[in-house]
Amino acid sequence: MSRLYFLLITLLSLCPLCDYARTDSTALSQNLQRERSDEDSPIRIRSDIRKTDRFIAMNSGFGEALLTNEYLRERNSMPSYIAGTFKFGMRANGNQWTDYAYGMPYIGVGVYSLNIFGKESRMGTPVSIYLFSGSRIKTFSQRMWWAYEWNLGMSFNWNPYDPFDNPYNVTLGSSVNAHIALASYIAWEISRRWTFNFGVQLTHFSNGAQKLPNKGLNLYSGFFQADFLLDKRKEFKKPDPSELVPPPFRKRIDYDITATVSSHQITFDTVGTGLPTEFLNKKFTVLGMTFSPMYVPTYKYKFGPFIDFLYDESIGAKAYMRRNPADGHDYIRYSYGSVGSRFSLGLGMKGEVVLPYYSVTGQLGFDVIHADDMLPRLYQVIALKLPFGDCLYGAVGIRATNFSRAQCIYASIGYAIPQIFHRRQYLE
Repeated sequence: MSRLYFLLITLLSLCPLCDYARTDSTALSQNLQRERSDEDSPIRIRSDIRKTDRFIAMNSGFGEALLTNEYLRERNSMPSYIAGTFKFGMRANGNQWTDYAYGMPYIGVGVYSLNIFGKESRMGTPVSIYLFSGSRIKTFSQRMWWAYEWNLGMSFNWNPYDPFDNPYNVTLGSSVNAHIALASYIAWEISRRWTFNFGVQLTHFSNGAQKLPNKGLNLYSGFFQADFLLDKRKEFKKPDPSELVPPPFRKRIDYDITATVSSHQITFDTVGTGLPTEFLNKKFTVLGMTFSPMYVPTYKYKFGPFIDFLYDESIGAKAYMRRNPADGHDYIRYSYGSVGSRFSLGLGMKGEVVLPYYSVTGQLGFDVIHADDMLPRLYQVIALKLPFGDCLYGAVGIRATNFSRAQCIYASIGYAIPQIFHRRQYLE
């Protein structure tokens, strides 16, 4: 499942960059990219204007870990760390209506290196590869603005829990973990090519119950970032933002059908079972199917109810030690609950924020038919969604309870009836 998640993250990273860098003179004409020599002259369509500008960035951050689990709390200190990042991305340059509608968005890929000081250095020296995206929240002037950014990727080279070599590290159970971050910063454009960013960031590492224990690591930091523009800006008058208006929009209802696949581990009872530990290297299959009619009142968001079917192989599963009379050795044996007891049926509301080339979705659901009595009926889902054409889409996300406890990281593929994104209508 970790390999599938990494493959989907790679696709999510590369596909938007390919679309973002594409230049289409017909599309530019449709988006009213015009230049006037004077007020009385006719409008001329510019066919040589780039949609985006390429940039690279170096980021340095210093912060501490939040004491969110017993492994960190027992040390009675907040371990500090330093992190460095290299980024390559594409950013809007104000030549399309979507640039102003979505706050001059940008997207790219980054490489992140983390160095934890003190005893917690035994957690390893991880490196991440991730997708990032962001946009402006408020523009103060032509050269200064407030913005946000999110990161989603995979981290490697952790020193995880091991019952012999690292028995107290219940923070992370695997050497490969998901990397999720959210940043807020002030940007100051000091020249045509250089922009300095100052801000704060929250970062989370976990494997979504792919391998237990998985308490997760949460970090906060301040950071400084320097952006360098690779593309030399041409000297021409940009279109007036008032001219870059969205095309006519028709309200509609889209019908999303999504299939989900995942796996996860669970903890087992050690009382009376002879098990040496509650953490066993056993994965259980999780499958899901969701149907959601989504009302689309604008090109920026959509929302609607959903019905969610979930199959979880781990429901009712138990483990115990049993001696094999053939060789006299003890082995771990598993028993499973009945097939009918593994199904859940959830109802709830789903929202989706539509951005250029991807969407972010969130679900709040309640299990009407509840399979696992150990978990609350209320659950949450958040996902990153990418269209593959007009109707087909893929997504990676996480399902959790109590807004904090991960049940599983999942990959999904879906189909929308009718066309859910209408990308040619709005993004060209």
